[in-house]
Amino acid sequence: MIELRKIQPVDALAIRALYLDLLHGTFTHFPPEAIEKYDADWRTEMIAERAAAGSFALHGAFDVSGQAVGLLFGAPEDSGVGTIIWLGVADSQRGAGLGAKLMRAAFADYKERGCHKVKVYTETQPAKQFYLKLGMKEEGFHPRHWWQVNFWSLGMQL
Repeated sequence: MIELRKIQPVDALAIRALYLDLLHGTFTHFPPEAIEKYDADWRTEMIAERAAAGSFALHGAFDVSGQAVGLLFGAPEDSGVGTIIWLGVADSQRGAGLGAKLMRAAFADYKERGCHKVKVYTETQPAKQFYLKLGMKEEGFHPRHWWQVNFWSLGMQL
């Protein structure tokens, strides 16, 4: 059984462990300096502080042992727009619909915050297809955008 809920400060260590697994296992096409930056952006204490503050849209999925198996980090609302920063699911849970559930939770969260739109950037074709299946629309393509990696931007009106 998987529990999906907003991340609490007490979850920071479990979320950080999953984040590091995903960062070092999935983002192999990024240069080392990008990985270092992304690592520094989401340290355990920062996750706990952001969860406590409540301005970030932070959602997690946890197995019965309390291990994090999915995460979604969304930036604070900005002029009615919510931005998904990170979406990740543990290898053991991929293909079970957990990513879609986390995204729908974020859509509802941002709508409750008064947002009219959610956006996301992605660098892989499979991820782009995933977001399109959720109803997001491709808004642009950005060659060598961040860290010399190509990105698509996608958005959805809420």
